[in-house]
Amino acid sequence: MYMSTDRPDIQYGVNELAMCMACPTIRSMEGARHMVRYILGTKDLGLFFDQDLEGCDDVVVMTDSDWAKDPVTRKSRTAAHIYVGKCLLHSFTRRQSVIAQSSGEAELYATAAGVSEGILLRKALAFLGMVLGLRTLSDSSANNAMTHRLGVGRVRHLEVKVLWLQQMVYKGLLTMTWQAGKDDNSDLGTKVLAKSRFQELVTSCGLRMMEEKVNQVKALGGSTITAAQAGQLLSAVTLLTQLAGVTGVDGSEEMGNSYNSVCFLFVAAYLLGMMSAWIWSWCRSKNEKVVSVDELRIYEAPTSKVLHMDLGCKHLKKSRGVTAKLVCKTCSTQYKLKTD
Repeated sequence: MYMSTDRPDIQYGVNELAMCMACPTIRSMEGARHMVRYILGTKDLGLFFDQDLEGCDDVVVMTDSDWAKDPVTRKSRTAAHIYVGKCLLHSFTRRQSVIAQSSGEAELYATAAGVSEGILLRKALAFLGMVLGLRTLSDSSANNAMTHRLGVGRVRHLEVKVLWLQQMVYKGLLTMTWQAGKDDNSDLGTKVLAKSRFQELVTSCGLRMMEEKVNQVKALGGSTITAAQAGQLLSAVTLLTQLAGVTGVDGSEEMGNSYNSVCFLFVAAYLLGMMSAWIWSWCRSKNEKVVSVDELRIYEAPTSKVLHMDLGCKHLKKSRGVTAKLVCKTCSTQYKLKTD
């Protein structure tokens, strides 16, 4: 539960396992082992913020809900992702306290929970000097219709505690729009998804492997320095700045001066060696072939009309005369790619 705050990809599984805490079963233990194996396999996965400032005028709340998926209580589940631009600032998955009698009603309860968190985040950003609007996205047309009217309408059993959404929309404090379900990232926290769909949503949320980001920096011609090297350089610089106050053991000025000279020469040689090694590695990275992250390497076999992205594909292994070509990601949409 502590990790799920920054890992939207495990929030659904953690929510399911939390329900089994009171009466655990053998099946729930198998689910816990499966979750631990997934976390160990993705321990280098981190949440990154995009540098693109486009679309940073509003706090965008994406909400989604299932409907009565719990066979015992028949309560629905709420999932919400809160973005500023392309940066995921907060996400959660939780059970609804009310039993919804329709899918639109369940979506409305999910929107109310997500918008309430978005209001708090919007006020926190306003305190820091970022005055932003508030917008919510949902893939439910019924939810959109119930929000854009006043009163319960024909939904007589609608909870009164969520009608404040209608007042916010009426006053123009909240903009509620519809979006396609395939573009809703909060779908990650409502149900079990196929592997391809799961990986697509994980990438859309901003989750990336640390090594992937480092490789992108290297591909752009940048040079990196490890934390150990940085610590060694800082410690050497700190020692160098403190040499002026070093004196001899017996307090004599001559011994102190000679000791200072020896330490100074030692630290200077150490710094010179470290800087030479760093400059050599930087020059070596510059001489390597630079490939832009906007380019994609694809492979073509004479016996196949389909372009492949992986050289180890089983279809390519059976072919001879495989050729490689570089295309940009924009132009790659014109080709029919096969990734197996």
